[in-house]
Parts: sequence; structure tokens; C-alpha cells
Amino acid sequence: MIRIAIIISEEQEREEISKLLTGQKDFYLASIGKNGYDAIKASDNERPDIIIMDLKMDDSNGVALSPVIIRKSPKTKLIMIGSRDEEPWIKHALVAGISGLICKQSDTGELPEAIDSVLHGGIYLSSQIKKQVHNFLCGTVSGSNRGSAQPVHQLRISDTEQNILNRIAKGYSDKEIADELCIAAGTIRNYLGALKRKTGQKSRSQLIFYSLVHGLIDSSLDSGNHR
Repeated sequence: MIRIAIIISEEQEREEISKLLTGQKDFYLASIGKNGYDAIKASDNERPDIIIMDLKMDDSNGVALSPVIIRKSPKTKLIMIGSRDEEPWIKHALVAGISGLICKQSDTGELPEAIDSVLHGGIYLSSQIKKQVHNFLCGTVSGSNRGSAQPVHQLRISDTEQNILNRIAKGYSDKEIADELCIAAGTIRNYLGALKRKTGQKSRSQLIFYSLVHGLIDSSLDSGNHR
């Protein structure tokens, strides 16, 4: 059975998600709570496979709380539910090591699919989140950068570049990637610079978003023991 903790502030939303998941084969609700204290308690006592958690709770922020939960229960995957009106949270959530991002206004029905994806080492973006990421990329990449970027179908991504993309999407630092691939950290930075030029992106976060939206991330890579 897949052990799931639901940490949702609003009672009605909590009940709707609980009902959705209890109707799924192989899902077991190990814990249900409404705030950061409940999330920490669940990670300490239950060590669930999945924690589904609100972005905003009465006593904490889900993104800020995520690294604490990951340290306490490294094998637990986190799926965050936030508002479409709070675009910056997406970037911070990915950096914090959260594996799934869901928009609460319309996408909670995608939770079973998201659970399956993150359990297999993937990063899941729901439909509305993908649209937000796409709009974010269009708004932050300058016209000159868009002109110089190569079309996605013409990108030539080497095996090493693919391995680096997979790992930065899962929160690895340059040093961690260098250690795993037996490459100098400076060389990793050179590869990242080349990838940004190819894709027309300016920052690490934009590169992650671009790669997720355009299918450049190999979601089969298992990151369960990272962090």
C-alpha cells in the first residue's frame, strides 16, 4: 500500500481530497492534518510515501517547511497544492525539493497521476502549473534571447548534459552533480552555461522550468535517496 499524509488547511478541501484518494486502489491514508505541526508529526511518526501539503497553512509556509520534512523523512515525496495567483511559489517549490506541484483551483483531480509520477522518480506539474511555467518563460526571456535560442526539436543534448539536467531538476548542487558524474565542479558550470545558451534561459530556475515544459527532463531517474 502507498502510505499518504494529507495536510490541508481548509476542512472542505481536506475532505474532498481524502474522498478522492480513498477511492483509489493501493492508497492508504496514514495521516490527515491541517497545519505545519501536523506535517512534521506525520513525517516523524508515519514516514509516509507521499505528503500532500498546502502552500499556505496557519502556522507555516509549505515551501519553507519542505526541507525540514525531507531531512526527517528522506524517502517521503512531497506534492504541494497552491494558488494560480501566486506564481513565484513555483520556482521556490522546485528549489526546495518538492516533487509535485498542483493548482488547487482546478487540478486536484490530477493527484492520483501525480502520486504515481513522483513515486517513480518524476517531477509532476499539473495542467494549470504548466501553463504558468510557460507564461513565466515567455515573460522572462528577452526578445533577443528568444531569437538566439535553438528550437527545441533542433537541440542536441549530450548524454552528460542530459544527466546534469536530470539532477538539477531534482535539486542537486553543482558539487553533488560533479561528485556523481566524476567531473570537476567548474566543468558542470560550463555545461550549465552551454545549456542556458542553447535554450535561451538566463538562470538555473528558468532552465529547470524550460526543461520540464519541453520534456527535456528524464523523469525515470530515481531521486528517492537525495537529500
